[in-house]
Amino acid sequence: MTIPYKYTETGSRYILGYNGFSTEYLNNKAYEYRYRTNRVYGDVLTLPYHINDVSVSPNEVINSDIINNKLSLLYKNYVYLLTQCSISKIDGLEDYRGSSHFPTSLYTSPQSGIYKTKYTPQPVDSLLDQGVRSIALCPNITPGVNSLVVATGNKLMLCKFQPTHQENACHNISMISTSGSEILVDSENDLEFKSIKKIVTNNKGGLYTLDTGRNIIYKHNIRGLTRGDRILNSKQTAGRMLDVMVGKSGDLNSKVQFSNPIDMTHHRSRLYVLDGGSRNYRIKVYDDQINWLNTYNISLDFIEHTPISISCNTDSMYILTESGQLIQYDIGEMDQGYFAPIRSIKLSIVDVDYNLIERYVEIKFSTINDNVAYVVTNKSVYKMMVDKLNRPVGHVDWVKHNITTTNVSPICIDMIERHDRVGLDVIVVADVNITMPNRSRETLVLHFTDGDNLMHMLNSGYESNIIKYENITINSEEYVSPFVYNKAISKMLHNLNMLYDNTIYIVSDEITSTGEYKYPGVRYVSEDEIKKLRIQDTLKDTMFIGVNELVCSATLNRCFSDIIQKQYAALNLIRDRKNGVEFYYKSINRLKRLPVKVIESYLTSGYRYRIQKIE
Repeated sequence: MTIPYKYTETGSRYILGYNGFSTEYLNNKAYEYRYRTNRVYGDVLTLPYHINDVSVSPNEVINSDIINNKLSLLYKNYVYLLTQCSISKIDGLEDYRGSSHFPTSLYTSPQSGIYKTKYTPQPVDSLLDQGVRSIALCPNITPGVNSLVVATGNKLMLCKFQPTHQENACHNISMISTSGSEILVDSENDLEFKSIKKIVTNNKGGLYTLDTGRNIIYKHNIRGLTRGDRILNSKQTAGRMLDVMVGKSGDLNSKVQFSNPIDMTHHRSRLYVLDGGSRNYRIKVYDDQINWLNTYNISLDFIEHTPISISCNTDSMYILTESGQLIQYDIGEMDQGYFAPIRSIKLSIVDVDYNLIERYVEIKFSTINDNVAYVVTNKSVYKMMVDKLNRPVGHVDWVKHNITTTNVSPICIDMIERHDRVGLDVIVVADVNITMPNRSRETLVLHFTDGDNLMHMLNSGYESNIIKYENITINSEEYVSPFVYNKAISKMLHNLNMLYDNTIYIVSDEITSTGEYKYPGVRYVSEDEIKKLRIQDTLKDTMFIGVNELVCSATLNRCFSDIIQKQYAALNLIRDRKNGVEFYYKSINRLKRLPVKVIESYLTSGYRYRIQKIE
């Protein structure tokens, strides 16, 4: 399960309110019932339990345990409805913050500007002569600042990245050191890089560098640079940065050699290296000190696919291929020698058979939400739900954020938890076309923040007014009479009314002039729609057990059936709505993506709708 908790080195802990609920009770219930707030536009909603599940058999003895068991299923349906009242935004990662130029020289001086930080390059000491290959974020001792390690083809650069959580603001990237100045790599011992492919950190001061030019993995101790340790930074300190190294060109089955290393990732104190080629691949597993632990033979799964990126998420490992096939493995099973994948999914972001312009680059998982992944292509960054990989729930629209009107080509991505609140600072390095004289392309640091990124369809106030399941159940010492049972049912119906009364809007689309459906945003729900659904104070006799009726299977099933029907009505209220042309007939208003102004509108039908005004 995801969202209510995040993984830490010591285990899992809850993050209150992070799954769309502000109350700990609903967070815990959603986690207990295994319900995710992972709804995306177009999902088919269905109740987990139907009338057959809650019906009482004629031969069952009616007691508090039997009734409470059925009430628990009805309550699970109710919590499911609440989780589906939050939907992932599908019109982009809105919380975009800005971009910065990489300094091309140690001697450049930053000049602040809107969205960008400009540098005046010097003709010597170029840092980006082989281009940026990979980045890695790790904590810095300075509050509100992250250490950003940048790898070019043959250099490591350590920067301080201070994100600005305001729109139209630039970020401060200051250079600390580079391997060219012999602070990260001791070139006197012939440890210069030849062709860096990937860098990752373990967030404990360890930096791993994969050099595919030499087929070597280096581990450097950068704690001194991120924690301000002057002794470790001193050039006179023996072995001040390099901890250990492993590898050279050799046999694919070797524990300490690499044939053709493709990618690597660090997860839970382990380093996983993807090695091989020509349909013969291995995953080599090492500990934090690059001591060999295991080798996974995955060749049978890549006869038709070419792997390009590896990443881990909770207890699973994922490998992304050039064609967009995402193959998932259970790490525990692989440790036991079972290398068969548990899932193989075809991503639908890029149709590589027909669109050769866009291609897959990398996959990276959120560090605070194990149900969120970011897939990088050479055109954009897409946000996806791990258990719903058939379509993205967001992407970065470079043009929308005024970054450029031309091409943006992402190269690499990394993320780190925010200092100020629950969420992520996501950094993307990209090549960008620049329409200026004598400057065709530049390398930018693009930054956006991301959290739950959910659109909530209910007023949050309902959460404090719902009745908890423990206060609905019948006490084992109570005699099950019509009065006792009706009291429990009244509380269940109260919760349903809370859902009806607090529904603000529903997800909606419209028919375009060409007859196609287009998703514009949300439609506000009219008071008349709610009035038709609301369970009135004077209820039909079928919803209660009459004073003179027996509490038996027939009367219970009648009541349960009515409650199920009311839950289905709530499901129909919150499911996606396709509004026909007649809905907007003679109306000057159209729905549009958030955030835009909201106005009151009266349609020809006489209903009053709160809908969004077109710009």
